[in-house]
Amino acid sequence: MAASTSSISRLGFRYHQPLVPKSGSPSQPSGSVSFHSGSHCFYFKPLEATRQLQLSRISVVVKAESRSEEMQVDTSLSPRVTAVKPSKTVAITDQATALAQAGVPVIRLAAGEPDFDTPAVIAEAGINAIREGYTRYTPNAGTQELRVAICQKLKEENGISYKPDEVLVSNGAKQSIYQAILAVCSPGDEPNILMASL
Repeated sequence: MAASTSSISRLGFRYHQPLVPKSGSPSQPSGSVSFHSGSHCFYFKPLEATRQLQLSRISVVVKAESRSEEMQVDTSLSPRVTAVKPSKTVAITDQATALAQAGVPVIRLAAGEPDFDTPAVIAEAGINAIREGYTRYTPNAGTQELRVAICQKLKEENGISYKPDEVLVSNGAKQSIYQAILAVCSPGDEPNILMASL
């Protein structure tokens, strides 16, 4: 899609200052779709003739007022992505799943996942929370109620005291460890990660 206007941007869209006739309403080009943002009006219409899709790379057609030129876009993956190695835990889990599907008795020790279903009381609490509308974004640190409950658990079961504003809720242990390392390590640091002996 491209927007009709008096000037053309680099991404194939045109920005259109509203042309307000005497009647007070903007003049919309035929065959286009419009939307308003503040005091500006945008018109979008298909430019199928200018789309080019190649298997090896993507070509973006850049329109200029008096000429057309083509800009090549590099779609190769970042070296950061290609350097990532497959997870050994996931590999072992996949192997265990394949053995189990083949009828081989397997005791799974790869992932820290229980071999029983979610307890009914936890499942019901989750269902009730959804029914009661607890489906919105929460504060970044976690809800106040959850952080208070975590502090109570730590004090009663672990004998350590924390305040709710000292607790940060994450999606799991990996995220917590990753964020902790990023918070205290700087470029060039060499952290030592201790592993339990097997």
